[in-house]
Amino acid sequence: MSIGGQNGQVQLTTAAARDKFVESVSAIIDRYGLDGLDIDFEGHSLYLDPGDTNLAGFPIMGDAGNVFPPLRQDQVAIGLPASPNAGNGFTTVAEVQKAFDCLAKGTNCGTYRPRGVYPNLRGLMTWSINWDRYNGFEFSRSHRAYLNGLT
Repeated sequence: MSIGGQNGQVQLTTAAARDKFVESVSAIIDRYGLDGLDIDFEGHSLYLDPGDTNLAGFPIMGDAGNVFPPLRQDQVAIGLPASPNAGNGFTTVAEVQKAFDCLAKGTNCGTYRPRGVYPNLRGLMTWSINWDRYNGFEFSRSHRAYLNGLT
């Protein structure tokens, strides 16, 4: 099941709204025997935790006894628009690669300190390949070369 996307706004502003959302999504998954959930909340739809919590795991609702387990590095992808023409969230090639350096190598982090180093992280995607073409394939060309060079 896939939820969200560019215009798929979901706002869970109260605990009751959150609980109802989880309950209804769980019911659909159970009813139809689905084996996965793709959540694509963009913009102000949902704010999760910044940084590397998906890779490190995190306590649910602050409860250290109830921890969401870390995802494997091959389960995590960063998604970005390919060019400024593709919409909000565009990030330059240099800044994306600095972020990858921080997470995969532990370098170029500035003041941010990740909870770990994730040398097998390689997930990077764009949803706007038409704008990548328009922009001379800067996104795919630059990032492919960078990711291939990670050791």
